[in-house]
Amino acid sequence: MIQSPAIELNNVSVMRDGRALLDKVSLSLAPGEFTAVIGPNGGGKSTLLKVMLGLIDADAGDVRMLGKKPSKARTRVGYVPQQILNQPGFPIRVSEVVAMGLPVARSRGFSVRERQADRILGVLEEVGIADLAERSFQALSGGQRQRVYIARALIGEPEILLFDEPTANIDPDGTYCFHELLERLHKRMTMVMVSHDFSVTAPMVDSVACVNSRLIYNADSQLSREMLALIYGVHTDACPMGCYLSDLSNLVIEHQHHVDH
Repeated sequence: MIQSPAIELNNVSVMRDGRALLDKVSLSLAPGEFTAVIGPNGGGKSTLLKVMLGLIDADAGDVRMLGKKPSKARTRVGYVPQQILNQPGFPIRVSEVVAMGLPVARSRGFSVRERQADRILGVLEEVGIADLAERSFQALSGGQRQRVYIARALIGEPEILLFDEPTANIDPDGTYCFHELLERLHKRMTMVMVSHDFSVTAPMVDSVACVNSRLIYNADSQLSREMLALIYGVHTDACPMGCYLSDLSNLVIEHQHHVDH
Protein backbone atom coordinates (compact mmCIF):
# COMPACT_ATOMS: atom_id res chain seq x y z
CA MET A 1 0.00 0.00 0.00
CA ILE A 2 1.42 3.37 -1.06
CA GLN A 3 1.38 5.93 1.74
CA SER A 4 0.28 9.50 1.09
CA PRO A 5 2.99 12.14 1.65
CA ALA A 6 3.20 13.63 5.12
CA ILE A 7 4.21 16.96 3.57
CA GLU A 8 3.57 17.99 -0.03
CA LEU A 9 4.26 21.29 -1.80
CA ASN A 10 3.47 21.70 -5.48
CA ASN A 11 4.89 24.68 -7.41
CA VAL A 12 4.71 26.95 -4.36
CA SER A 13 5.78 30.58 -4.77
CA VAL A 14 5.98 33.33 -2.16
CA MET A 15 6.58 36.91 -3.30
CA ARG A 16 7.64 39.93 -1.23
CA ASP A 17 8.29 43.38 -2.70
CA GLY A 18 8.59 41.94 -6.18
CA ARG A 19 11.14 39.30 -5.11
CA ALA A 20 10.49 35.55 -5.00
CA LEU A 21 11.31 34.22 -1.53
CA LEU A 22 10.21 30.82 -2.84
CA ASP A 23 10.04 30.23 -6.58
CA LYS A 24 7.91 27.30 -7.83
CA VAL A 25 9.05 25.03 -5.00
CA SER A 26 7.92 21.40 -5.01
CA LEU A 27 8.63 18.90 -2.25
CA SER A 28 7.14 15.56 -1.17
CA LEU A 29 8.17 13.95 2.13
CA ALA A 30 7.07 10.50 3.25
CA PRO A 31 5.66 9.75 6.72
CA GLY A 32 8.53 9.24 9.15
CA GLU A 33 11.10 10.99 6.95
CA PHE A 34 13.70 13.24 8.60
CA THR A 35 14.77 16.04 6.25
CA ALA A 36 17.40 18.73 6.71
CA VAL A 37 16.74 22.08 5.04
CA ILE A 38 19.91 23.99 4.19
CA GLY A 39 20.77 27.11 2.23
CA PRO A 40 22.22 30.61 2.53
CA ASN A 41 20.89 33.30 4.86
CA GLY A 42 17.85 34.91 3.27
CA GLY A 43 17.43 31.99 0.89
CA GLY A 44 13.92 31.10 2.09
CA LYS A 45 14.48 28.33 4.67
CA SER A 46 12.35 29.89 7.41
CA THR A 47 9.79 30.99 4.83
CA LEU A 48 9.46 27.35 3.76
CA LEU A 49 8.66 26.30 7.35
CA LYS A 50 6.14 29.11 7.78
CA VAL A 51 4.37 28.08 4.57
CA MET A 52 4.13 24.52 5.93
CA LEU A 53 2.68 25.88 9.18
CA GLY A 54 0.19 28.10 7.38
CA LEU A 55 1.74 31.22 8.95
CA ILE A 56 2.45 32.52 5.43
CA ASP A 57 0.06 31.98 2.53
CA ALA A 58 1.59 30.94 -0.77
CA ASP A 59 1.00 33.35 -3.65
CA ALA A 60 0.84 30.37 -6.00
CA GLY A 61 0.84 26.59 -5.73
CA ASP A 62 -0.59 24.13 -3.24
CA VAL A 63 0.53 23.06 0.26
CA ARG A 64 -0.66 19.92 2.03
CA MET A 65 0.22 18.72 5.51
CA LEU A 66 -1.04 15.19 6.23
CA GLY A 67 -3.29 15.58 3.21
CA LYS A 68 -4.91 18.79 4.46
CA LYS A 69 -4.45 22.51 4.12
CA PRO A 70 -2.00 23.73 6.80
CA SER A 71 -4.76 25.53 8.73
CA LYS A 72 -6.67 22.23 9.06
CA ALA A 73 -3.62 20.21 10.15
CA ARG A 74 -2.14 22.68 12.62
CA THR A 75 -2.98 20.69 15.76
CA ARG A 76 -1.02 17.73 14.35
CA VAL A 77 2.11 19.77 13.59
CA GLY A 78 4.65 20.92 16.18
CA TYR A 79 7.01 23.86 15.65
CA VAL A 80 10.27 24.73 17.42
CA PRO A 81 11.36 28.30 16.57
CA GLN A 82 14.78 29.81 17.16
CA GLN A 83 13.54 32.19 19.88
CA ILE A 84 10.17 33.74 20.74
CA LEU A 85 9.79 34.81 24.37
CA ASN A 86 12.46 37.40 24.96
CA GLN A 87 10.88 39.96 27.26
CA PRO A 88 12.99 40.58 30.38
CA GLY A 89 10.88 40.51 33.51
CA PHE A 90 7.93 38.75 31.87
CA PRO A 91 6.59 36.55 34.73
CA ILE A 92 6.12 33.08 33.25
CA ARG A 93 7.27 29.70 34.46
CA VAL A 94 8.71 26.89 32.37
CA SER A 95 5.62 24.71 32.88
CA GLU A 96 3.39 27.56 31.67
CA VAL A 97 5.41 27.98 28.47
CA VAL A 98 5.03 24.25 27.78
CA ALA A 99 1.28 24.46 28.53
CA MET A 100 0.94 26.96 25.66
CA GLY A 101 1.31 23.96 23.36
CA LEU A 102 -1.83 22.27 24.70
CA PRO A 103 -4.80 22.55 22.29
CA VAL A 104 -7.04 23.75 25.13
CA ALA A 105 -4.52 26.45 26.04
CA ARG A 106 -4.44 27.68 22.44
CA SER A 107 -8.20 28.10 22.36
CA ARG A 108 -9.23 29.10 25.91
CA GLY A 109 -6.12 30.24 27.72
CA PHE A 110 -4.51 28.32 30.60
CA SER A 111 -6.73 25.59 32.00
CA VAL A 112 -4.36 22.81 32.99
CA ARG A 113 -5.93 19.73 34.56
CA GLU A 114 -4.02 17.18 36.63
CA ARG A 115 -3.70 14.80 33.68
CA GLN A 116 -2.27 17.62 31.57
CA ALA A 117 0.11 18.62 34.36
CA ASP A 118 1.45 15.06 34.33
CA ARG A 119 1.89 15.31 30.56
CA ILE A 120 3.81 18.60 30.96
CA LEU A 121 6.21 16.97 33.42
CA GLY A 122 6.53 14.01 31.06
CA VAL A 123 7.69 16.06 28.09
CA LEU A 124 9.99 18.15 30.29
CA GLU A 125 11.55 14.91 31.51
CA GLU A 126 11.93 13.75 27.89
CA VAL A 127 14.01 16.83 27.09
CA GLY A 128 15.98 16.59 30.33
CA ILE A 129 14.68 19.56 32.35
CA ALA A 130 11.85 18.24 34.55
CA ASP A 131 13.62 19.80 37.55
CA LEU A 132 13.13 23.25 36.00
CA ALA A 133 9.32 23.06 35.70
CA GLU A 134 8.66 25.84 38.25
CA ARG A 135 11.69 27.94 37.30
CA SER A 136 11.22 31.36 35.71
CA PHE A 137 11.62 31.00 31.95
CA GLN A 138 13.66 34.21 31.83
CA ALA A 139 16.22 32.73 34.25
CA LEU A 140 17.15 29.92 31.84
CA SER A 141 20.14 29.71 29.54
CA GLY A 142 19.66 29.77 25.77
CA GLY A 143 20.04 26.00 25.55
CA GLN A 144 17.54 25.38 28.35
CA ARG A 145 15.02 27.68 26.67
CA GLN A 146 15.43 25.73 23.46
CA ARG A 147 14.54 22.53 25.30
CA VAL A 148 11.42 24.24 26.69
CA TYR A 149 10.37 25.12 23.14
CA ILE A 150 10.85 21.48 22.12
CA ALA A 151 8.75 20.33 25.08
CA ARG A 152 6.06 22.85 24.13
CA ALA A 153 6.01 21.41 20.60
CA LEU A 154 5.81 17.83 21.90
CA ILE A 155 2.98 18.42 24.37
CA GLY A 156 0.39 18.25 21.57
CA GLU A 157 1.73 14.84 20.42
CA PRO A 158 2.36 15.99 16.83
CA GLU A 159 2.75 13.74 13.81
CA ILE A 160 5.06 16.28 12.15
CA LEU A 161 7.74 18.32 13.93
CA LEU A 162 9.38 21.36 12.33
CA PHE A 163 12.61 22.85 13.73
CA ASP A 164 14.10 26.24 12.81
CA GLU A 165 17.85 25.92 13.54
CA PRO A 166 17.35 24.15 16.89
CA THR A 167 21.06 23.62 17.60
CA ALA A 168 21.92 27.34 17.46
CA ASN A 169 21.51 27.82 21.24
CA ILE A 170 22.04 24.33 22.63
CA ASP A 171 24.42 24.26 25.60
CA PRO A 172 27.37 21.83 25.38
CA ASP A 173 26.04 19.97 28.43
CA GLY A 174 27.54 16.50 28.77
CA THR A 175 24.49 15.23 30.70
CA TYR A 176 22.10 15.91 27.82
CA CYS A 177 22.44 14.99 24.15
CA PHE A 178 20.16 16.92 21.83
CA HIS A 179 21.07 14.72 18.87
CA GLU A 180 20.11 11.58 20.79
CA LEU A 181 16.72 13.20 21.42
CA LEU A 182 16.31 13.85 17.69
CA GLU A 183 17.08 10.19 16.99
CA ARG A 184 14.36 9.08 19.41
CA LEU A 185 11.79 11.52 18.03
CA HIS A 186 12.59 10.40 14.48
CA LYS A 187 11.24 6.94 15.32
CA ARG A 188 7.72 8.24 15.87
CA MET A 189 7.17 11.27 13.62
CA THR A 190 8.05 13.11 10.43
CA MET A 191 10.65 15.83 11.03
CA VAL A 192 11.96 18.80 9.06
CA MET A 193 14.91 20.74 10.46
CA VAL A 194 16.46 23.93 9.16
CA SER A 195 20.16 23.48 9.86
CA HIS A 196 23.03 25.97 9.86
CA ASP A 197 25.61 23.21 10.35
CA PHE A 198 24.94 20.39 7.90
CA SER A 199 28.19 18.60 8.76
CA VAL A 200 26.69 17.82 12.18
CA THR A 201 23.17 17.17 10.91
CA ALA A 202 23.99 14.89 7.95
CA PRO A 203 24.53 11.61 9.89
CA MET A 204 21.03 11.87 11.42
CA VAL A 205 18.81 12.72 8.46
CA ASP A 206 17.23 10.68 5.67
CA SER A 207 17.18 13.43 3.06
CA VAL A 208 18.21 17.01 2.36
CA ALA A 209 16.46 19.96 0.73
CA CYS A 210 18.59 22.88 -0.42
CA VAL A 211 16.74 26.19 -0.63
CA ASN A 212 17.79 29.45 -2.23
CA SER A 213 14.50 30.71 -3.66
CA ARG A 214 14.46 27.50 -5.71
CA LEU A 215 14.58 24.10 -4.02
CA ILE A 216 16.68 21.03 -4.85
CA TYR A 217 15.83 17.80 -3.02
CA ASN A 218 18.03 14.74 -2.52
CA ALA A 219 16.53 11.50 -1.17
CA ASP A 220 19.67 10.82 0.84
CA SER A 221 21.88 13.00 3.04
CA GLN A 222 24.46 13.87 0.36
CA LEU A 223 25.01 17.28 -1.22
CA SER A 224 25.02 17.29 -5.02
CA ARG A 225 27.00 19.65 -7.24
CA GLU A 226 23.73 21.39 -8.09
CA MET A 227 23.07 22.00 -4.40
CA LEU A 228 26.53 23.45 -3.86
CA ALA A 229 26.01 25.77 -6.84
CA LEU A 230 22.62 26.85 -5.47
CA ILE A 231 24.19 27.73 -2.10
CA TYR A 232 27.53 29.24 -3.19
CA GLY A 233 26.95 30.22 -6.83
CA VAL A 234 29.12 29.27 -9.80
CA HIS A 235 32.85 30.06 -9.63
CA THR A 236 35.73 29.58 -12.06
CA ASP A 237 38.54 27.17 -11.24
CA ALA A 238 40.87 30.19 -10.85
CA CYS A 239 38.76 31.46 -7.94
CA PRO A 240 39.71 30.09 -4.46
CA MET A 241 36.04 29.33 -3.80
CA GLY A 242 35.85 27.59 -7.18
CA CYS A 243 38.80 25.34 -6.26
CA TYR A 244 37.23 24.53 -2.90
CA LEU A 245 33.84 23.70 -4.41
CA SER A 246 35.44 21.60 -7.13
CA ASP A 247 37.27 19.52 -4.51
CA LEU A 248 34.08 19.24 -2.45
CA SER A 249 32.08 18.18 -5.49
CA ASN A 250 34.62 15.49 -6.31
CA LEU A 251 34.34 14.13 -2.78
CA VAL A 252 30.55 14.02 -3.15
CA ILE A 253 30.79 12.16 -6.47
CA GLU A 254 33.39 9.74 -5.10
CA HIS A 255 31.20 8.99 -2.08
CA GLN A 256 28.14 8.40 -4.26
CA HIS A 257 30.19 6.09 -6.51
CA HIS A 258 31.17 3.94 -3.52
CA VAL A 259 27.55 3.86 -2.28
CA ASP A 260 26.28 2.77 -5.72
CA HIS A 261 28.87 0.00 -5.96
